[in-house]
Amino acid sequence: MTAALSRMGAGSGGVARRRLFEAPALPFYFIEIAAFQSPNADPSLVGWAAIREAQRRCLAIPHTGMACAIGLGDAAGVHPKNKADVGERFARWALATEYGQRDLEVSGPLFRELKIEGDTVVVSSPNVLQPVAVRYAYSSNPEGANLCNRAGLPGPPFRTDD
Repeated sequence: MTAALSRMGAGSGGVARRRLFEAPALPFYFIEIAAFQSPNADPSLVGWAAIREAQRRCLAIPHTGMACAIGLGDAAGVHPKNKADVGERFARWALATEYGQRDLEVSGPLFRELKIEGDTVVVSSPNVLQPVAVRYAYSSNPEGANLCNRAGLPGPPFRTDD
């Protein structure tokens, strides 16, 4: 599912607008799909997590930004009721990238890479004897997602087992 979403290009809206306005550096910001539906601990039922993954990968497209919405949604509705926090997260992207406030944090921690050295992983569990991958908050409504930076911005969900 994620591969199909990536091929569709979750960021294609920004690309199309850039072509339309003949502005290849036009900023395009989007909001990550918020936590939605009942929490589920079954790792095979990823649902909305696959869409979030495709969205996060769109950050590789130049001049894009994603406002992380983990922690703002609820099981009853995909659209966060707390519009002020959503707006603040969008504003951080614009202020930092378009208005020169370079010291303003725009995002929570983003997954970059995973290194497995022997039988050691930075993220580990005594219940996992031979780690091969890491998943953080990778479900439709991740309970307990608490990875944040010093500005209190949440890190988007990720996985390392493509």
